[in-house]
Amino acid sequence: MKNQEELFKYLEEVSDGANEDMITKNFPEIKKIDIASTLNELLSANKIEVSVTLGGVFYKAKRDMKNDYEAMILNILKEGGSEGVWIKDIKNKSNIPHALLLKILKGLEVSNKIKGLKSIKNNRKMYVLYDLMPDEKMTGGIFFENNEVDIDLVEKLMVVILKIISKENDSHYLPNFGELFTVTEILTKLKNSNILSVNISEEDFSTIIDVMEYDNLIEKINYNEKIVIRVINSNFISREVK
Repeated sequence: MKNQEELFKYLEEVSDGANEDMITKNFPEIKKIDIASTLNELLSANKIEVSVTLGGVFYKAKRDMKNDYEAMILNILKEGGSEGVWIKDIKNKSNIPHALLLKILKGLEVSNKIKGLKSIKNNRKMYVLYDLMPDEKMTGGIFFENNEVDIDLVEKLMVVILKIISKENDSHYLPNFGELFTVTEILTKLKNSNILSVNISEEDFSTIIDVMEYDNLIEKINYNEKIVIRVINSNFISREVK
């Protein structure tokens, strides 16, 4: 198999391919019959391809598309940075077939080149380079554990927030904007209630507010140069806080 390895390496280095005469000149110690046999072995192994031109029959090493695809994905994730990239966006940017993309992503995860994380904002699986620290806007800070969003904690907090806001406004009537709370005021009331056993930062809390807005549970209103929060869907409150 030494002849096969050496010949394949040579064809990899010759980007435009090589015909039998070129190969023979490069490997004078190998008999023509052995070269022909080795070329047939490489063709059978699907490692090389043949092209017929005016210059004759040329043999060319096939590119390892897997490595090309991996490099493309890693570059896409590098551009995405710490905020991560959704698999649908990776597919759109790379044009890699979905089944093959899943296989390559799995291989990159196993080899610790990338990691998959669920985003707290939309519960989508996002991918980042393995050595990058994910943005807290994606992971949700305290709401993120073992690469998964702590859904129970998130929903518990959302119910409590809705109850705090709902004491001051009713979604069935026009709101008195002057009585609506800002994000900071809601956070203060939450901390004073001692309902939660975890310490929550303003940044983590703002992330939850963004999630609630995304889920159409609340809306942000610009009132007197400040942003106040109003409940628009109170049905979520019926969930039990455990």
